[in-house]
Amino acid sequence: MEEIYREIIEDSQDAYVCFEVENTHGILDEIKIIDMNKSYNKLSEQYEINVLDLLPSEYRLIIGSNTVFDKSNLNKKYSYEHYIKNELFINVDLYNGENNRFHLKFKILRTFNTGELRLSDIIRIAPFFAWMKDKDGKYVDVNNKFAEAVNLEYKQIIGKCNYDIWAKDTADVFIQEDQNVIKAQKKCDFENQVKLLVGDKIQYLQKVKWPITDVNGEIKGTIGIGLDVNEKIQLKDDIKKNEQFFQEISNNIDDVIIIRNKEKALYVSNSFEKIFGFNPESLYEDITLWHEEWENIDLIDGSRDYNNLEVTSNIVRVRSGKFDKWIQSKFVPVLGGNGKVIKKIGIISDITSRKELEEKLESLRMDFFANVSHEIRTPVTLILSCIQLLSARIDMLKSEEKEYFYKYTHIMKQNSYRLLKLVNNLIDTTKIDSGNFSYNPQNYDIISFVENICMSVSQFVNMNNMSIVFDTDEEEKIISFDLDNMERIILNLLSNAIKYNKANGNIEVNISCKENVKISIKDNGIGIPKSKQSRVFERFGQVKNKMKTEHEGSGIGLFLVKSLVELNGGEILLNSELSKGSEFVVILPDRVEEDEVAVTNINIDESKIDRMNIEFSDIYV
Repeated sequence: MEEIYREIIEDSQDAYVCFEVENTHGILDEIKIIDMNKSYNKLSEQYEINVLDLLPSEYRLIIGSNTVFDKSNLNKKYSYEHYIKNELFINVDLYNGENNRFHLKFKILRTFNTGELRLSDIIRIAPFFAWMKDKDGKYVDVNNKFAEAVNLEYKQIIGKCNYDIWAKDTADVFIQEDQNVIKAQKKCDFENQVKLLVGDKIQYLQKVKWPITDVNGEIKGTIGIGLDVNEKIQLKDDIKKNEQFFQEISNNIDDVIIIRNKEKALYVSNSFEKIFGFNPESLYEDITLWHEEWENIDLIDGSRDYNNLEVTSNIVRVRSGKFDKWIQSKFVPVLGGNGKVIKKIGIISDITSRKELEEKLESLRMDFFANVSHEIRTPVTLILSCIQLLSARIDMLKSEEKEYFYKYTHIMKQNSYRLLKLVNNLIDTTKIDSGNFSYNPQNYDIISFVENICMSVSQFVNMNNMSIVFDTDEEEKIISFDLDNMERIILNLLSNAIKYNKANGNIEVNISCKENVKISIKDNGIGIPKSKQSRVFERFGQVKNKMKTEHEGSGIGLFLVKSLVELNGGEILLNSELSKGSEFVVILPDRVEEDEVAVTNINIDESKIDRMNIEFSDIYV
């Protein structure tokens, strides 16, 4: 009977091998083959395998501790599938004998032609997950990234199914995905959460799977790649949290937050209705409908240009019936890939209370200046009168004493004039702001008017080692202007030209009469930096210049000049270059008063001379 069984085993298609294991303290030292059949010889030669290849790598070194040897002892027979190499899968039955002798039977389950279900070498070292499965869902190839992620060796993965690699819930998802791919017979995209076997690490994968077919179109398995999208998922979570924070903030502030494109609103916060008194729903269809709610919209400051690439800020006053509000808005552009504005994010604030407070404070400030200025002008005038009387008495002294006292009375007089100039400027600016400034236009020859002023100051200019030149393209030009105002304008500009000119410098005064009347006063002094030129006409807008510090003004002279020019219907321009000089150009309209007769003569009396002394009082010879 034993001989019959021996012949059956010898001629069997299954491979049989009997071997003994020798171990020291449970560590596998050696495997000694006792017997084998023909099939084992044939398969071992054909596939270049030995007994060790038939054992899973994790069980080769240790005897016991839940290894295949231990399991075969407990169960008399232990069966398992095992991947050998080069797409070779075997089914193994391991029997436990006596004295560390084991009987092993195996047969080839399946093989594939090289390259049929194999990843390319490039994919094998790629930084993303890649795998191949046969039609039964067994892994037939994976790349290095996949093996690293699941913390298993390559041979521990090949031949295994999803349940051997992944947690059950994840394996269920993957199996369903594979079935969908095979059923659809086309590429499918999947994105879900994957829980790896390494600790409790959560890995997010975006997967693409597609079927593998042979030349006849028969499906042989599936192939897939997975991209690590942890950062993408984290970004989505962060965006969601930020949106929640944004909603929380926007719903609990008084300002309006608005997101818009060129045509319509994309988001408007709840405070809109509280500020403006109507529901913003219509703005989601057409952003311009906001303007139809008001009878008047005055753009006080800023720009409404949607395509502006800079951060824009503006202040508008909106009025409708009793509704009257000041609104400030600030919009930040969001640019697309082409560098153009695709949307804008803005915040709109109701600044009505602030503006009303500012107007009250400004009114109080101007009233204060006006009152103080009036109070100061009276004693200054008295001081000047006293100086005048002292000067008359000084004339009776001897020449040596005269010179001594004249020196100090001159200083007193000049600084009194300077103080009077400051007082007059403060009073006049408050009058202009309140609309109470006197304006009395007359028809007069502007050419002779400006020329006479230049002649009257020529001696003073020469005393300062400078020269003044007057030129015109017309001998006479009658226009309408306020003579007192124009005198202050010209004297103030000449005063600046003298103060900020260089030694032995020139002052050029030119009048041209074409479409309008242009009066140019030009010096070749220190000039004004480009960055500071926009401030010279502001109230108290002094330009600090280290090159010239001995002449300091109040900072309201040019503001007053600009106001007086505009009162006469004109405008004033500045052209200046640092270290080369400045040119102020007064442009007046070419018009006359219809009911007025041109004034033919103006005398430069004592009051005119005093005015020149006042305007030039901050110039020290």
